Amino acid sequence: MKTTDDQVLSEVEAEAAERPFRWARWLAISVLLVVLVAGVLGWVLRKSVAERALAGWCEARELVCTGKFVRLGSDGATLRALTVSGQGETAFEADEVRVALEWPRLFQPRLTGIAVDAPVAHGVLADGRLSFHGLERLARGGQAGTAPSPDLDIRDGRILIASSAGDLGATFSVSGPFPRSGHLVLTVDPARLDQPEGHVEWSEGVVDVSAEDGRLQGDISLVLEQAETDGVSVSDARLSATTDSASSLDAPVKLVWEGQVGAVRAAGYDLQDVAISGQAGLASLTGGSADAMIRALTALDMQVDSGTLAGQGLAASALQAEVALTGTDGQLDGPVSLLVTGASGPQGKAERLSAEGTASRAGDGTLGFNGTAGLEQVSLAQGFSDKLLKPITLPAPLSAHGDSLRRALQRGLAGFDTSVALDLQFGNGHIRLTSAAPVQVTAASGLTLGIKPFVGQDWLRLGSDGLALSGDMTLAGGGAPRATLSLDAFHQGADGLQLSARDVVIRPWEAGGARFGADLSALSAHSGKGDLAFEAQGRADLSGHVFGFDLADSHLTGGLQAERGDHGWQAVPVGTRCVRFDTKGVGIGAVTFAPNRLDLCPAGGNFVKAGSATPGGGLSLGDLSLPFTSNSVSGTLVLSDASIDWASKGGLEFVLRSPSLGLPMDIGSRTLTIDGAAPRVGFATVKSGSPRLTAELGATEFGGTLVPAKVSAAKISFDGTSGEGGLSGDIAGTGVLVRDFRDDPMYQPLLADLTATLDQGRLQAAGPFRLKSNDTPIGDFTLDANVLRLDGTARVTTRPLDFRKGGLQPVMLSERLRGVYTDAVGRIEAVSDVTITGGQLDGTAGITATGFGFQTTRLGRVQGVNGTVRFADLFDLRTEPSQVLQIGGLNPGVPLENGQITFSFQGGDGLTVDSASFPFSGGELALAPFHWTPGAPSQHIEVTAKAIDLAELVRTLKLPKIEAEGTVTGRFPIDFEGTKVLISDAHLFADPRGGRVAYLGDAADSAAKSDANVRMAFEALKDFDFTVLEVGLDGNVADRVTITLKLAGKSRKDVSYGSSAQIVRGQPFEFNIAIDSALAELFRSSQYYTNQQKLTDFVVKEVLSEKGIETKEPE
Repeated sequence: MKTTDDQVLSEVEAEAAERPFRWARWLAISVLLVVLVAGVLGWVLRKSVAERALAGWCEARELVCTGKFVRLGSDGATLRALTVSGQGETAFEADEVRVALEWPRLFQPRLTGIAVDAPVAHGVLADGRLSFHGLERLARGGQAGTAPSPDLDIRDGRILIASSAGDLGATFSVSGPFPRSGHLVLTVDPARLDQPEGHVEWSEGVVDVSAEDGRLQGDISLVLEQAETDGVSVSDARLSATTDSASSLDAPVKLVWEGQVGAVRAAGYDLQDVAISGQAGLASLTGGSADAMIRALTALDMQVDSGTLAGQGLAASALQAEVALTGTDGQLDGPVSLLVTGASGPQGKAERLSAEGTASRAGDGTLGFNGTAGLEQVSLAQGFSDKLLKPITLPAPLSAHGDSLRRALQRGLAGFDTSVALDLQFGNGHIRLTSAAPVQVTAASGLTLGIKPFVGQDWLRLGSDGLALSGDMTLAGGGAPRATLSLDAFHQGADGLQLSARDVVIRPWEAGGARFGADLSALSAHSGKGDLAFEAQGRADLSGHVFGFDLADSHLTGGLQAERGDHGWQAVPVGTRCVRFDTKGVGIGAVTFAPNRLDLCPAGGNFVKAGSATPGGGLSLGDLSLPFTSNSVSGTLVLSDASIDWASKGGLEFVLRSPSLGLPMDIGSRTLTIDGAAPRVGFATVKSGSPRLTAELGATEFGGTLVPAKVSAAKISFDGTSGEGGLSGDIAGTGVLVRDFRDDPMYQPLLADLTATLDQGRLQAAGPFRLKSNDTPIGDFTLDANVLRLDGTARVTTRPLDFRKGGLQPVMLSERLRGVYTDAVGRIEAVSDVTITGGQLDGTAGITATGFGFQTTRLGRVQGVNGTVRFADLFDLRTEPSQVLQIGGLNPGVPLENGQITFSFQGGDGLTVDSASFPFSGGELALAPFHWTPGAPSQHIEVTAKAIDLAELVRTLKLPKIEAEGTVTGRFPIDFEGTKVLISDAHLFADPRGGRVAYLGDAADSAAKSDANVRMAFEALKDFDFTVLEVGLDGNVADRVTITLKLAGKSRKDVSYGSSAQIVRGQPFEFNIAIDSALAELFRSSQYYTNQQKLTDFVVKEVLSEKGIETKEPE
């Protein structure tokens, strides 16, 4: 507190006790000076000149003096009608003033006497202050004189004080050279004034003091019941004082006083229940100045007690003060004590403030205190402590530690106790404060601050040359870090700041998720005249969540010397070429880098670039290999010849560069590799918010079994922040090329440009992809994944792929389809969904065909394909069970329409056909359920024919000169062994009701000419009712096939028999024919697809050949 209430009390009471003397002294000195100057000037310059000189002398002192010299002589002067005015009001007036002079030396007159009859001094009480319109300036200006006091003869003097309650008056008289000898009497007029502007009730006021050889004796009595006027309020004020001279002339005069005030309010102060008492010993007074009175003191015992007191924003519930001083010639010392309870002010409050020790005054006026000051239950105001602690900030990543320290100190300042031994000296406008005893500050929050001085030294020195601190210091508890240091020197003064410390230890301290500690063997700093330098050696520890990274126990070891001069900053390692960084691991979300050690070496030997406008420089990291793990992911980040460029522009900025990046990873049972060129990572702290992070990667290749393709990108970039939740920002990939990993690609290369956002580990990406060859848009993909947990979803959706002649064709999607699927029409749409769980990929897909058709080399035209195939496992290419496709038509030699196939695909396990059927010639052709295993040495399928109408079959196959009736049913087992296609014991049987067949071909006529029996058989077949029809096939389709035919029945026509050509009708016939033929030749012939007649002729020829009958081609 800058102003204490005891000082206010002392001023009020001292003014009350000293006021009668002061008024007399003012009047005497004022009159003396005015008359002295007037007399001297009058003698030298005559009367008129003296009057003008008197007026000028007063004017220089902002006063107006008028008077008429009626006598001037070497022995004195007489001045009548003297008036002194100031501030537009009359301050002093007298009818006649007589002055006596003597001349001890030539031109050195001395005032020996002043006589004034009935002088009047005018004063005013306003705003709680008493003034005499500027007359007091003359008295103050003359207090420094050391000449002997003149004989005074002032009779019937009056003092009139104007107040809002009315005029207060007093009568005074002075005789002799007072205060050395003589007599002073001042009597206050009893008053009872009651006006709307104020009220005064004054019953007694007497000052009666005699002086002999500077020894005072007399009484002072003052009784003021009530005063309410002009900003002053006093009630129940009483003061009594007695001076008593000892019997011996050499013994000091004893002054005893006692006073009480019920309440005082003046000049913004409010005191209640004040009591003051004490005694003082006074030697002979040599003058009326304050210094003369202090030098006359030989002893001073005083006690002050007060109830509540307040003023200028300060307050206390009680005050007690005691002082006991002894000494001579102005040199005093003795015990002093002060106790203030319930103190409060704008800065805070304290339950108890105390001081106890020895007070002193030196001969030159220097004041001193040596003792102990105590503070109990002190609580600083929130606003004041905030302002006091505002400079306590730390840069990122320790900003949370700065906030934590500030909060801990703020809690400590909200309630603490301490006691400190002080030596305080004040003189000649300078203050000097020292302390050499240990000090302990204890807060209610648990915080403690201890200072132990070095042996024989002060820990605190405060003076005109600045502030100096030293000693062993400790800080602990209350949320503050546990810290110790030995402060060898701290000095802050006009030349700047200097600091030197050793054994600086900050125990690991957690704040904002990060843990920081330090162990420095030496720390020094110097600042001044624009220069700044510091040096530190030791180790700094950091762990926890830092800039979005999770650091395991990590520390920086080494020494650093930094200096800012005319050419900017310079920072170099101390003792070694590099600074070492050791870590037990670094985590980025779910990614954890293994323990590592890095040597941070300054580029060019200096961490800071010379001549840079702002601090900045470069670090060389060399080749880095950083193993890491994450859930089911492990890998190694490899950077070649890595370096960091950094700068400080109100924060920290750095850029990590490397010619190349390698990132091989194992993700579960899969692998992923990333190889990129010229990686660049930028990092920058900001004043508020998360640090900014940017990254760029040049030409990049993605590989491994996790990526079912060859993926590369021309450029990948990231622009975002690194906060507590991890990385957040925007990602862009340009020129992303996707190619099939197979040597014989299944699909053509695709191009994509992606955009993505990353928010605290959540990656959301999207973009279109197109054919690289002609930029035809193919589809779009989306990704929503947590890259820290490797969880999420992805979707790839094709655009509607509309195939048409002269437009999109299958060969544009896959080179494998060239010549196999041509002239495609219709629409294909596909969508795939991928789920990512801990790095494991699961996917589903659906492919929908609408009106899709195409030309094949083996099956002819396939058209009208409709349906959706759903893959339950995209990566193993496994469909859901029982997928159904509708086939509008195909022609593998016979036209098939409106078929349906039900199947499932199990990737490497092959294809399972549940059913496949086509309506055919009034019946049905179908595949029996089978499983096709790719790469198996043998496969087996079976084609069944059911209720095939022979008449419809003839029409369908467009067989000329053949008529047939009835239905047939059978099965065709087919085995695939390597490249062989084997038909095994296939049979086609007529239904039990039989049927009719008629063959009218030319081959029958040719055969009839060669053999009578053959002729008879063919004659019968021209219109033949059969009861048995059985066709068998067995053999290698690619080589020779045995065809068997069993036909039994009766001819409807007459058949000539024998040489006599006997006519036979209804004769039973049974045909058993076996043909071992290269049937594949017919299937290889392109004519098979254009002339079904050849099939009939071929079979007939084969039958005749088996019988050894030659046939001729018809002419």
